[in-house]
Parts: sequence; structure tokens; C-alpha cells
Amino acid sequence: MQFNKKMDVLAQTKVSDGMGGWIVSTEAVDTLDVLTAPVKAEIAMKEYGIITTTSLKVFTKGYLLDEYSHLIIDEKKYKTLQLADYGKIRMLLVEEIQS
Repeated sequence: MQFNKKMDVLAQTKVSDGMGGWIVSTEAVDTLDVLTAPVKAEIAMKEYGIITTTSLKVFTKGYLLDEYSHLIIDEKKYKTLQLADYGKIRMLLVEEIQS
């Protein structure tokens, strides 16, 4: 397997505004090497109940944070639908967030 793409993991962070409140911002907290594979429409519908064609399977050897908001791969924003941990490798089923 060639992990030839980069995936940015984005999370929301709170920073004090200096007046007793918080400023919430979304920023990249990690970058992982990944391998992506498209999910065929028939398989997505049958196995995952997904109708969209913008789904990917993403494989990584890196570890994800417990809490993150979304992922960026090839300048496209994705949300995680499913995560499977197989020990040395993790597989994420992700769906593109339309802007």
C-alpha cells in the first residue's frame, strides 16, 4: 500500500479572548499520510446506506484524535461516517461536505 496523499485533521479549539470568554476556531491539529479508494455507488448503498457518490475509503497507519470536526483531503472537506481500527491500520469511510 502506498500512502501517497496527505489528510489534514481539523478540530475546534477554544482560545481565551482576554475578557472572560472564548473564541472558537477550527484549525489543523494533525496531518496524516493516507491511501484513498472510491466507494462504488452500489456497494455504498447496499452496505452503508449511502446514496452520494462523493464517498471514499481512507486508510492510514496514523492515529486519529478522539475529537475532531472534519478532514481535508485534496482540498476537499470530508466528514467521517465510519471508523474501523484493524490494529496496524485504520479505515475511515468518509463523505464529502458540499460547500
